Amino acid sequence: MKMISYSVHREEDAFLAKKESNRVLEKELLHEQELRRETQRRLEAQDEMLQMLQGIREAQSKLGASLGLTL
Repeated sequence: MKMISYSVHREEDAFLAKKESNRVLEKELLHEQELRRETQRRLEAQDEMLQMLQGIREAQSKLGASLGLTL
């Protein structure tokens, strides 16, 4: 009977250890997903800024060309 009780206790300990490990891994995954979302937001903001700057550069070139200037 003691062996059965010991085996059950060992199985419970293993289960709880796996459960805790999964909880830690899930927490790490959520953190990594949040970092990825933040990185994506920053990348999109930088892309918007780049597009704006390219538009400004294009407008400057057109204005310069209409005034006979080269940039």
